Amino acid sequence: MSFLGNLSANTAKQRIYLSVTPGVGLEMIQMDTATNSVANYAVRDLTYDEATRDIADYEEFKTAVQDMMQELGVAPKCEAIVNMPVVSFGLMQFPLLLPDTSITGGIQSEVEQSYVFRRAEPSIAWQDVPSAGQNQGQGNESRQVVYSAIQKSVITSIGEALASIEVSLVGVENSLTSTLRALDFAGYAQQQMEPNTTWNLMIVNSAGYSIVSLSGKNIVDYYEEPLAVKSFTGEELYLSLIHI
Repeated sequence: MSFLGNLSANTAKQRIYLSVTPGVGLEMIQMDTATNSVANYAVRDLTYDEATRDIADYEEFKTAVQDMMQELGVAPKCEAIVNMPVVSFGLMQFPLLLPDTSITGGIQSEVEQSYVFRRAEPSIAWQDVPSAGQNQGQGNESRQVVYSAIQKSVITSIGEALASIEVSLVGVENSLTSTLRALDFAGYAQQQMEPNTTWNLMIVNSAGYSIVSLSGKNIVDYYEEPLAVKSFTGEELYLSLIHI
């Protein structure tokens, strides 16, 4: 998925980046794109409900944003991009000539099997990615896409909370996308992100782990597995992961 363009602050309005992370809270940063660095940073407690995959209290969210804006000297009427934990992410294959509307419908049918989307309507984003056959220069009669889904109600609630304090929501990203963009922005994976370079990224969180395989900046595979991370000691967790 070639979504890894550098983070940009080329906007007429001041821009902030917010990140909701279970166990950490709500973080706010302002970027200095001239030096590829974080210019300002603040953090506040915020409860995230991992069962419903949603912010537990949007009044708490709004208050936290206001407090951090005041701390960092951010003026109202700015723009915000919000990073949220992954709710649903994966790859699917479809017939090559299938129209885009049918692909969106197929992804929706897939994500609605999740308990989260049995109660909440999904907001879906997807993009074509190279398949193994295409990477090898072979013909391919299928179309592979990578998708992400989050509850529409979550996006609406975040937008309304920010609008009430004169902040415009201009984007919502999932934590996997944000991690890859941050690695690219900071140059930590510069060699790995060279074209046609195959590499893997493992992400471990409190609910388990995920592995994303990439060719340069293109996602070519994704796998996730639940794991009772909190029940392991440091050494036990290390041993369990190296045997994957």
